[in-house]
Amino acid sequence: MSKSKLFFFLFLLVAVLLFLGFFFWGKTERPVYNNAAEGIGNVAGLEGKMAAVIVNNPTDEQIKKVASPKRFTYEDERGEPLLLIPKYNNMTVQIKKIKFAGDDFIEGETIFEEKDTADGFGLLLFADRPCGIPSLKILVRGKDFYGEYILSFDGKNGTPPIEYIIKR
Repeated sequence: MSKSKLFFFLFLLVAVLLFLGFFFWGKTERPVYNNAAEGIGNVAGLEGKMAAVIVNNPTDEQIKKVASPKRFTYEDERGEPLLLIPKYNNMTVQIKKIKFAGDDFIEGETIFEEKDTADGFGLLLFADRPCGIPSLKILVRGKDFYGEYILSFDGKNGTPPIEYIIKR
């Protein structure tokens, strides 16, 4: 191989490496954990088990901690609000109608869906919590897990301020 061909090959290699370096400079992957969930729901024993946290009747201060809240109202804005915060980024959040049939719930129409949730995502949901048969289910899906929550009212104990959707 002549010196000129070797020089050209080395020059080309350096040029390609520089181009790739500049192209990827400053690009980082999205964080794994949703920063909006930081400090909410850090409960001993739930590390690695939690898919999402639900803040019932959130305060304005709690809502402001969510960088990009998405608002969804089902039927009536007077419904009790809840703030759903996925523990991880790149998740899918769905709200589905459900019907009671026999001894089980059957999923129906998807009325809300957010795919590939970004860092800081939270869903501010306004919906009635029925005292009787529930009509909505919240699903959160990650790469290799999912969790679900049936929206209902506990007439005996009331609604706790914070609830958790556990991975399955």
